[in-house]
Amino acid sequence: MAYFALILISFFSLSANASTVFDMGEHSGIIRDSNGNFSKVSANGSIRTLTSNTALALVEKPIIQTSKGALEVSLNRTVPVDVPRIGKAIGAFAQKVGPLSMALATVDLICSLSNICNQSGSWIAGGVDPNPSLPNSYPVSDGQWWGWNSNYYPDVQSACSDTARLTVNVGSGAQFDHYEVIDSSTYRCYGKLPQYPGNVYFASNTNKITGCAPQYTLNGSTCQKSGVTTSHPATANDWTAKESLLNNSGFTPELFNAGESIPTGTPVLTGSPVNVPMGTTTKTLKDGSGTVTGTESAVTSLSITDGATSTAPNVINITETMINTTYNTSNVVTGSMTTTTDPVQPLRPSKTDPLEIKFDTVNDTPLTEKIVTAPFTTTSWGSGECPPDIAMNLTRGNYSIDSQPFCDFAISLKPVLLLVAALAGAYIVITSTRPTAS
Repeated sequence: MAYFALILISFFSLSANASTVFDMGEHSGIIRDSNGNFSKVSANGSIRTLTSNTALALVEKPIIQTSKGALEVSLNRTVPVDVPRIGKAIGAFAQKVGPLSMALATVDLICSLSNICNQSGSWIAGGVDPNPSLPNSYPVSDGQWWGWNSNYYPDVQSACSDTARLTVNVGSGAQFDHYEVIDSSTYRCYGKLPQYPGNVYFASNTNKITGCAPQYTLNGSTCQKSGVTTSHPATANDWTAKESLLNNSGFTPELFNAGESIPTGTPVLTGSPVNVPMGTTTKTLKDGSGTVTGTESAVTSLSITDGATSTAPNVINITETMINTTYNTSNVVTGSMTTTTDPVQPLRPSKTDPLEIKFDTVNDTPLTEKIVTAPFTTTSWGSGECPPDIAMNLTRGNYSIDSQPFCDFAISLKPVLLLVAALAGAYIVITSTRPTAS
């Protein structure tokens, strides 16, 4: 019968194979918004690192309830950056802080991808002129002037100011100084060095050829600058229109370093399942007569598997396992049984039912008034009667001492006594409030 009971106990123990579904949202750095998009948040206690522009690493430490009490577990998760949504995030951030509060490389990347660029500390959309020093148009009859190599310009000064021309013929850092006319199609160029402001150096000739310069398009008899549109301060609509162009993983470090929310995908638990040892206990086995028959060892551990889904990004599954192994006195294994249990976790407090506290809801109650009549009257110096004369019976006869002179003296002395008492009381009050010297 006892053996049959042991079989039943073993059967039910082995059948308790379950796992707890645990949402560690309060410990996690990943939230899911109302649109179903995941983002990394910045102020919830998790340790975060940026593994690459396309992935984040989270080291999180949820507290899990086990049969041995609360246990803090360290978990590593990898989160892919959702690049198709990063354009909206960087656009919102750029509008919030402006170009001067962002890294120069980020500002340049925004400009190159969206044509929304920094001008004097403001975002300007609609095409920033790449060559603002050149005229927007000029007559085609003015032709184009050779700068250096294969560069041509719409006027002589621009051609003489070509950086390559000045560097080759004058020196590094050279600046344009002036030009001189040789004939209608040839001019001399001159430059100078900042360290020698009094010296002017010849920087070769520039020659004119027909047609519009490369930066211009012929429009009738006019050369019109290409690629220039009307610029204006960037609006929210401009940023929205450019979101798809800004979907670039190069913006991840800017958002990460600023503590901004980064669009992410579903987190993945590294090394799932994660096994966490909880300890080993050993006890001595004895028979009915107290003789040692062997030992029993119980090894307990947690098994944590990834349970994150598209709707619940912070879910993990928890299983507690206990392996009981028995040994005889020769330390030979005589039996083993594995038991899995479902560690119950405390319910998280509901955040949908706020506690409402009301103040000043008690009605005022009028106080009861009662007139009390004093049972005595007073005079300014008191009142009373003088005692009768003092009778003295002596062996030599009976005598009587008149008390009235004593009463008269006491009555005359009473104001003096009250005045002394008042002065003494005032002295006590004044000395008690005087600061004590340290």
